[in-house]
This record gives sequence, C-alpha cells and structure tokens, in this order.
Amino acid sequence: MRTGRALLVAAALAGPAIAAAQRADDVAEKLSSGTPAEQAQALDAVLARPEGVASFDLFQAAAVAYQVGRLEDAGFLLYAAQLRARVDLDRFPPREQGGDSPEALIAGLSMPIGEAVNPALMRNPRAFEGAIGRVRAWDPVAPEGYDPGWDHGPAKPAQEAKTAAERLKREMLLPAEGMVRLLARPEYFEAFKTLQDFNRDTSPDAKKPERVAAAKAAERTMAEIEKRLGIAGLYTRVVAPAATPKPSRAVTMIEPRRVGGAIAQPKRLNFVQPRVPSNLPADVPRTVILELTVDERGRVVEASVLRGHPAVDKPIAEALRQWVYAPTLENGIPVPVIFPVTVKMR
Repeated sequence: MRTGRALLVAAALAGPAIAAAQRADDVAEKLSSGTPAEQAQALDAVLARPEGVASFDLFQAAAVAYQVGRLEDAGFLLYAAQLRARVDLDRFPPREQGGDSPEALIAGLSMPIGEAVNPALMRNPRAFEGAIGRVRAWDPVAPEGYDPGWDHGPAKPAQEAKTAAERLKREMLLPAEGMVRLLARPEYFEAFKTLQDFNRDTSPDAKKPERVAAAKAAERTMAEIEKRLGIAGLYTRVVAPAATPKPSRAVTMIEPRRVGGAIAQPKRLNFVQPRVPSNLPADVPRTVILELTVDERGRVVEASVLRGHPAVDKPIAEALRQWVYAPTLENGIPVPVIFPVTVKMR
C-alpha cells in the first residue's frame, strides 16, 4: 500500500510545477529530483521559511515530507499549499487559461498528494491537529517581491489581498477544525477507521454482510455524534438559521463538495446520449450546460440548467436518469459532489 502511494506521489512530482513556473530554483530542483539527502535538506529549507515559498514548491515539499514519514509536516505543507494557491490565484490573476493554466496544474498536484496525505493524517489525530494549528498561525499572504510562479495581470493591493486571504483561511480551517474535534473523540475515531477501511478495501471480503453492516453502523455513529455535538463533519454541516431572538445553530445533512482542488470530477461509468426531438426547431441550441449533483453512490440526484432551452429539457432528463459515476472519495469516505458538464444534443 505504501509503495503504491509513494509512486503516486512521485508521479505528481515529475516536473509540472517547475515546468509551469519555468524556475531553476535550487530548492525546487532538489525537492523534485535530488538525492534523499538533498531532498531532506530542501524540505528543511522550505519549513524554515514557508512564508516566501510558492504553492508549487509547497506541494512538492509536502510530497517529500510524506515519503520520508514526516506526517505532520506533510499535512501542514499540503494545506499551506492549497491555501496559498487560492490566495495567489485571487491576488495574481493568471493570464494563461485552459489545460496549461495554473489552476489546472495546481489541481494536478493537489489531488494525488492529498489522496495520499489526507487519509493517513486523519488516522493520526495528533498529527492532524498539529498540522491545522500550524496553518492557523501561518500567513498565506507572501511578502513583497514574491513570484507566484505564473504570468499574471495586475496584482491586488496588499491590504485587499490580506482581507481576501483571511476569508479564504477561515473557510478552509472551519471544517478542518471541526474534524479535529470529532477525531479526538475515541468513539468517533474508531467509527471513522472502520468506515475508511471498508471504503478502501477492494477485496471480496469487503462485500461480506458483516462488513457492510459494520460500515453502516459506523456511519450512523459518526452522524449521531456530529449532530449531537453540532459539529460539521463528514455527514452533517452546521448552518446559521434565520434571524431569531436567541442565537442557535441548526444541523442539516452535509452539502455536496464542489469539484476543484483536491476534489476531482468523478469518472462517468455509464452515459446515455440525449436525443434531439424530431420536431426541434433549427434555432434551438444543441449544446446544453448543466450543473449536476451526484450522490455518494455516483447517481445523479439533481441537475440545474446553466445554459439551454426548455424544448430539450425532457430528453436531457431522460438521459440523466441513466447516467452513473464512480463514487468520489474524500479522506477515504464517499461524498456527494457538484460539477458542471456540457452536453451536445444529437
């Protein structure tokens, strides 16, 4: 299992970050292609001064830290990289778009490294808490003269960037800090491990009735603890209620994750092509853009038309009912996701 993960992480380090940024920085080169001793030295250099390190290099450092077993360091660097990437994309609007854009390259780094680091980190609540605490104390707004690693338009003023960074940091830390509190509870942690083991097990044993029953019981335990404590976790979210005389919190089922960053768009397993009605007027657009909500099992449960025409709603709906996607895993747990798709009518 560890060998497979190491190969996955190594593939993410094969050069996209350096190629994208076209940098000859010694630390970046040592992180990606140095000897083990050089990689360890470069990793320590990044950890000593992470405030001036671009997101591409933070991702690389996270992968190196994971490979050498420095789990808390790997978690801190991964989350710092994700946060800095969001801050930098907002502060330094990239000129490049499409498949070679910084957003695409960041997603290509974040997803495989996150798939290796996150599940391992959550199996070690102390390291997870330490990583989150270090991100909380870290300033994601880089100093003057900083290079994000891509060609960009006019940068936002420092104060505006700082305000945006504080908001992005709060958005990132709120669910993570909730999971820290939940995983610190032994009953929740044991249920989490049971469910994670079940979801990551691809052997025939995973389908045995007793394993399925244990996984369902673990889900119920986690959801009950989240609801009882009012902490947003994997099954519930805490939302602000409508204005009331007394402050209170309402707990509802968790909202789907939006695809992007560490959440990859799920692979479509079954596709049925919508058919153009024979009487469809020629001036009705044949291209429809939808936003889909796919549940934990990979079934389409909701669809919103972002661009289309009422005349094609019925054939689109008939086709969507038959689409099936591979389940999306977050930290080894299936989660619902939202993402856009473009459909060309035939």
